[in-house]
Amino acid sequence: VLGAACLTRVAYLTSLTEVTTFDPVQQEASIRRGRVPVEPQFMGVGADLLAVGMNNRVWFFELHEDRWEELGDREYLGNVRSVSVTGDYAAVLFEDKIQLHLVDGCEEGDESR
Repeated sequence: VLGAACLTRVAYLTSLTEVTTFDPVQQEASIRRGRVPVEPQFMGVGADLLAVGMNNRVWFFELHEDRWEELGDREYLGNVRSVSVTGDYAAVLFEDKIQLHLVDGCEEGDESR
């Protein structure tokens, strides 16, 4: 099963292109399902962000109380092995390198480190 976790939030693949997120600690029902554009090979979840992708491309989503908002996607210079998201940043491991960048906008001109 493909999945990811951050603190008490859990995300997992429920069908080929559907991801479910939930927080079992919250009092109210926190289960949300959303469609993603591809069948992901990897996934990362943060407090308010979800990242899914395959090969050298990653799609980023902002998680709201009642919906997901697609922030965009980004291509990397090699096949991505894993992705982690937290706050406003994503850390992407590809070709034995880690790239840290802002997620907002997901354009190639974003600040990277």
